[in-house]
This record gives sequence, C-alpha cells and structure tokens, in this order.
Amino acid sequence: MNALTVILLILSLVGNAVLTWFLLARRPTVQVPGPPHYVQVPVPGPVEYVEVPGPEVVREIPGPVQYVEVPGPEVVREIPVPGPERIVEVEVTRAVELPARSGPRFGAGPFPVAVPSAFPIGRDAAPDTVVDGVDLGHLHVRAGSQRGGRNRLDQRYRRDAFLTRIVPEFPRQVLLSAVAAGNPLGAWSHSAADVLVNSLAAQVGAFAEPLAHAMWEAHSPDTVSELLRSALRGTTGGLERLGHLRQAAPADVSADLLAALSPLGQSHSQTRRQLVFGTGSGAALLLRDGVWSEQLALGSRTAWSAERALPGGLELRWQPVDTRPGDLLALCTGATAELLARPDVGAYFAETWRVGAPDLTAFLHDLGVQAHGADTDRTLVCLWERG
Repeated sequence: MNALTVILLILSLVGNAVLTWFLLARRPTVQVPGPPHYVQVPVPGPVEYVEVPGPEVVREIPGPVQYVEVPGPEVVREIPVPGPERIVEVEVTRAVELPARSGPRFGAGPFPVAVPSAFPIGRDAAPDTVVDGVDLGHLHVRAGSQRGGRNRLDQRYRRDAFLTRIVPEFPRQVLLSAVAAGNPLGAWSHSAADVLVNSLAAQVGAFAEPLAHAMWEAHSPDTVSELLRSALRGTTGGLERLGHLRQAAPADVSADLLAALSPLGQSHSQTRRQLVFGTGSGAALLLRDGVWSEQLALGSRTAWSAERALPGGLELRWQPVDTRPGDLLALCTGATAELLARPDVGAYFAETWRVGAPDLTAFLHDLGVQAHGADTDRTLVCLWERG
C-alpha cells in the first residue's frame, strides 16, 4: 500500500466522520438496535412531536422527564455510519407537551395526558370530562366519563355517556344508573349513547310498576326478562329518530348499554338487591373485602359488534346482585372493565376504593389514572354501600 493510498483512506475516514457529525448535529437523533416500539430521544429547544417506527414514542425533554405520545405516519431516515450501530434520523414536525401528573402510572409510558391540548372537532362533540355524584343515605353514588388519550390526540370526541337518575314512577324510590358506549367508528356515537341512557330512563318509568313487582316479589325470571326486553326495545325508537334526523346508518347511531336498578331506603343492616342488565359489552364488577368479582359480563370487552348493540341488538342479559355494607358495585363500559381487569390497575383501585366513596374531586382524579395502553374512553358508575 503506497503513501497516496494511505492518505486517501485517512481523508475518506475523516470525511465520513465529519459528514456523520454534521448530520447528527442538524437534527435530533436516536440510536436503536432495531425497529423500536418505544425510544427516548433527547431534544433540545421547544417541545415538538417526534415520529418514529412503532405506535407510540417516549421522549425525554431537558429538565424533568415528560412523555409524548405520537400518532401518525413515520418520518424516518437511516444514516449509514462506520461500525455496527444503526442511526435513525427523526423528522421533527409539530409541537405537543404533556404536563407532568402526580399519582400512580401503570406499565411503560407513554400515558394519556391529564389535560387535553385541543377541543374535539366534529358536530357530535361533547365535553371532554363529566363527573357527578350524590350520597343517598347508605348508598353513595359516583359517576364519570372521560375522553380517552387516543381521541384527545386525534381531536375526536368522547363517545360514552352515563346517567344516574331517580325514577319517580316506581312505588318506592329507585335509582337508575346506566353507562353506554357508542360505536368507536360511528359518526354520531356520543349522541347515540346519550340518547340511549335518557331513553332508558323513560322506558323504565313506563314499566316501573310491573318491574317493581317482578323484581322484588319473587316473580318468575321469564317475567323479568320480558319486561326488561320491552324496556330496551322501547329505547330503539330514540336511536332510530336520531338516525333519521342525521341521515345516518344504524351503525352510526348504535351503542352498548349496561344499567342497574337500585331500591333506596333500606336500613343500614340490610342487604340491597340491585338488578343489573344490558346488552352489547360492558361488565358489572363487585368489590368486596378488597377483591373484585365479575357479577355480569355482557360480551367481549374489546371487540365492537354492531349486531349486539342497540338499536339492532337485543341480546339481553340480567342478574340480581345483593350488596351489603362495605361493598362497591361498579357499572363499567367494555373498555373500562378491561382496565379494571388488569392486575396492577385492579389492585390499585381495590385498595383505593375499599375505604368508601371519595369526594367528587378525588373520584375524578382516580378516573384519570395513567396506564399504558388504556387510551380509550373511560366511563363508569360506582355504587358504594356505606360500611
């Protein structure tokens, strides 16, 4: 090898090193061993979106560590460098910052943001978060619905709804609690869920007297089933009117439904017989002595089926549930039931809620607990028996 060859080789190596330094200095880069799912990217300057392979991204920002979830197509270029490393150049696009949040986090990030950065876009837009509650003697009620992280990032609206209402037509006071989850792809899914829970209140009122006799005077299960099915069938009229008004297909105005009828006024020492029923997906969970148990599961919690949901589906399921002081009965949409079924999250809520109903502010904080992968809407009604 002559001197000229050695000089050219050295110049080539130096040139490659200078070029690599220049390219890496111009843009934020990340060194990864292969196609990443979660990567940390140090980014100087303003907070910005970073798009890389994989469904989500964790990014470290100068100062306290914060997390950024990135949707959309990847914009990635590989930079060839000497050696075994694979350097990925990341295209920086637009800015989003997720504020720090206190409280537990389950799983590896990123996590849903506590406060949304944008209003939803669409004619069916609904408030991002709704919370309600009341103490009715020995029955304490807390309810909430929150837009999921994915819908927030996509600026799509919340699709769930809930209702808690005294039904005055019953011979004695009865509380109706209901949660509904609209079709995830439905153009009018939130309106459908909202119409459904309000229509149910009207229909239950119309059948209140026979329902009261059937539920609490030991009538046959067939009688209870027929009355509940008639009430559910009556709710489809409101959904069909919504579809006609919006010129929407039935799938665009369909929703799952789970509800409970809870008699009020029992003394502290008595058990309370509550009737849980619904169609579609969702689950009623009972927390007793710090342990969750499933009382009623309507169907698959994760897979949407327009055939099961109202207005078309009438696959009614129902179950009486006896609760006693210290118990918590939770009515959950399918996605929320899936979250509580996770061992880490379920154990956290079992420990947090076993002491009794929190105030509304604390309940709202609990509803927004951060868990990786739980980026869908969360909606539930909790019924605590005061211990």
